[in-house]
Amino acid sequence: MAVDKTIEDPLLKVRNISKTFGGTKALDNVSLDFYRGEVHALLGENGAGKSTLIKILSGVYSCQEGKLFYGGEDIGLEVGRLRLAVIHQDLGLAEDMSVTENIASIAGYVKKGIFINWKETRRRAAALLQKMDCVLNPDALVSTLSAADRSLVAISRALYREVDLLILDEPTATLPQKEVERLFQMIETLRKQNIAIIYVSHRMDEVFRISQRVSVLRNGGFISSYSASEVKAENVIADIIGRPLTDVFVKSKKENRDSHVVLKVRDMNTGFVGPVSFELHRGEILALFGLKGAGHNEAGRCIWGAEPLDSGFVYVEGKEARLNKPRKAMEQSIGFISSKRQEEGIAPMFTVRENIYINPTVNGKGMCQLLKEKEEDERCEQAIQKYKIKANSGNDLMGTLSGGNQQKVMIARWFETESKILILEDPTIGVDVGAKADIYNMMKTGLEDGRSILLVSSDCEEVSRIADRVLVFDKGVIIGEVTGEKISMDYLTALSTGVADL
Repeated sequence: MAVDKTIEDPLLKVRNISKTFGGTKALDNVSLDFYRGEVHALLGENGAGKSTLIKILSGVYSCQEGKLFYGGEDIGLEVGRLRLAVIHQDLGLAEDMSVTENIASIAGYVKKGIFINWKETRRRAAALLQKMDCVLNPDALVSTLSAADRSLVAISRALYREVDLLILDEPTATLPQKEVERLFQMIETLRKQNIAIIYVSHRMDEVFRISQRVSVLRNGGFISSYSASEVKAENVIADIIGRPLTDVFVKSKKENRDSHVVLKVRDMNTGFVGPVSFELHRGEILALFGLKGAGHNEAGRCIWGAEPLDSGFVYVEGKEARLNKPRKAMEQSIGFISSKRQEEGIAPMFTVRENIYINPTVNGKGMCQLLKEKEEDERCEQAIQKYKIKANSGNDLMGTLSGGNQQKVMIARWFETESKILILEDPTIGVDVGAKADIYNMMKTGLEDGRSILLVSSDCEEVSRIADRVLVFDKGVIIGEVTGEKISMDYLTALSTGVADL
């Protein structure tokens, strides 16, 4: 439970902080309070000002407006006086060095004369790890550690300064669920040590699970601050995007759905997955849901032709389709959006236009036909407006866009084709709530145009909010189908973890 803050002074008061880049105000008169022993979630869309505030507090950016009160003392803008550490997504660890060496690279090596005293250096590293209730081999290479253990090393390394304020920036973005649980235990350990924690995340379920306070920034300004136990996620999301929650999660309209089967899978086996059978109807969102490693991703990729079909059958519009490679799937009017955006989804050094029209079948052009650049330019500008892609023009390099806008480009790529079946693999992974709203509206538009969506996702909230039907996977097989009012976060979680039966 949160401490009664009415009788306690904040560890850090941020008052009237503003920051301008050129003619753009990244922060506008922001004031916030951070308390000892409290996890304070800092929320907002990309560009809301979260990163700018963190970089000001950590000394990366200078600031001319506002002031800070630290431990009750007015320190102006002398951020160097803050005992603060920031743990970023990439952690900043050297994988080919040991746990001890990584910790010592920041905490320093214990010397014996002109030589390193390795025994004492290891002992100090072990002592820092012990603060986290963590037992790791100090001589282990970081490359051999799990994702959660790497986070432990990064945080332990920061604790050598005896920090009293820790900033965690999207710490669970790349963690599997089991590792997330370990991270949360670690955060609770730190909180009990009276450390103030600023937690930056886009995941509402995590925020409300571990935070005592939630604050929202939007367009560089302070919007709201709540006790996490006294506010609903719906209110926070509305504050983040500046519009009602009904604009974020959009189920398909019943009039757009019918009984016509556009995709039928029968006794499909691929690797450890199968046998799997299901049908996708026109105008619906059918979710393949499960925890990471449950087999739903492999099933979706098999239909796309990226995983081998060991046995079984796939039918498109009633006809058997041999989808042994992605090109065969494209010929059957199937599109696929990968969750691995950087590795499989985008060409960062190509322009937005080139990324949207990278598929050779777009605009009816075959492999050997000449590109119609003028036509593509015109259509690209229309697509940028239609899909709310934040880019100056279609000539912007893809790598300069935010993750959410890169994701919109990937989806727009298929919406600009005649594809009738779209396989969306974790389509909103790593994007903010505002971008999610835009992506869900893109999906809604696709359904209204007569498309069908196979949603492959491990995001329980996403699936429960937008899916018409849900197939729950575990250990490579479908363990149940959920429809109607039964589709809820609690029920899907219980099914996927084996706590509940159908």
